[in-house]
Amino acid sequence: MAAPKSSRDEDLNMQSDSADTLGTARLDLPSLRRRSYTPRDDVADLASLSSVELSEALSELETDEQIRELGEVLAPALVGTFSAKLDGDSSTPMLYDVTLTSSGNYAIVTDCWNHCVKAFDLRAQGCPCRSVYPMKELYPLCITSLSHPERVALTLHHEARIVVLAIADEDEEVEASDARSHKNMLSFHSEIATKGEYRGIARLSPCHGPAADAPGTAAAADPSSERLAVTAPKEIHILSLNGSILQVVVPSLCGLPLLSDAIYVTATPRGDVVVSDVGTKRVVCVDRSGRLRWFQPFIEISHDDDLDNEDEDEHNSSCPNGTHAHADFKGIQWPLGVATDEAGRILVCDLELHSVVLLSPGGAASRLFLTETESLEYPRGLHVANGRLCLTQDHCIKVFSY
Repeated sequence: MAAPKSSRDEDLNMQSDSADTLGTARLDLPSLRRRSYTPRDDVADLASLSSVELSEALSELETDEQIRELGEVLAPALVGTFSAKLDGDSSTPMLYDVTLTSSGNYAIVTDCWNHCVKAFDLRAQGCPCRSVYPMKELYPLCITSLSHPERVALTLHHEARIVVLAIADEDEEVEASDARSHKNMLSFHSEIATKGEYRGIARLSPCHGPAADAPGTAAAADPSSERLAVTAPKEIHILSLNGSILQVVVPSLCGLPLLSDAIYVTATPRGDVVVSDVGTKRVVCVDRSGRLRWFQPFIEISHDDDLDNEDEDEHNSSCPNGTHAHADFKGIQWPLGVATDEAGRILVCDLELHSVVLLSPGGAASRLFLTETESLEYPRGLHVANGRLCLTQDHCIKVFSY
């Protein structure tokens, strides 16, 4: 059941109508509006597979028992909710994504409607904005920090390029009396020309991908060997920092593609790549070679009539995507932002549930982690680093201890 339409949804429609009045084409930014997505014609329904086909395919997915459990996770404490609305904004902010700097002191967010990137100081009272980088008429989408502690990279709507911004004085201490001062800490660094338009973006370890060198080698330690995972609607691409495509991954099960409208992406400590798809409403995980590890949520397996209960239990136990820690939690409904913590657990923003869902590293177990109890409403971007969990929801930034 769709969540009730909020005044924020009405604001989005009004802004698009205003754009049409000005002669600008109606925007169709990925996932900005809640709407009924259906899998595209070229994404077949997995329910068409027989139980034997499903069981055989599932048996080849992730089976490592050590990564199936969620483990003990302390409930995050809300540090604060901060508005990203600035005096110079022309529209109500739409914070599409967020990343934290290497120290965890700054939250860097992309503001689609105001065509800019903003940096907020998490150390100072009130989380003041320290810098705004204007993108003219461009719409910044997803953002990631790079291995260089003073670099972030971001994608643009309908643009075949990735922009890299520099962060100046990121570790500079801020005096309490100067907490409201404004610094120009974001600046243009470089641009990566790509062969297509991308949405999600995440930094991978230098040793990720088929063209990378083994860990510990000189090439692996060289920042130029850094890799980026980016999403196209039905594919995951692994890029070098010069924009070359090193690998194309099309996640599938029994030859059927699992993605139709992929957006956000993250990388796990062990080198897996996890993406969210608003078309199929799935979260999909592949390893560094591109092999499918798991996906959430999974369809219920329909077994043949001649299977007895013992066989049915055996088949169900082979499914790595069916364990929910809460009886009232029916699984992911509308996945958007994804992030991973140091233990390899996956956190997913769910637009439909107004929640953050926690998945085990192997995708086997899941539970609600943050909910409307913490005043979540349509959460989108998400990042975890240095003991902080930072997420965006429309015009606000919410920060939790983690």
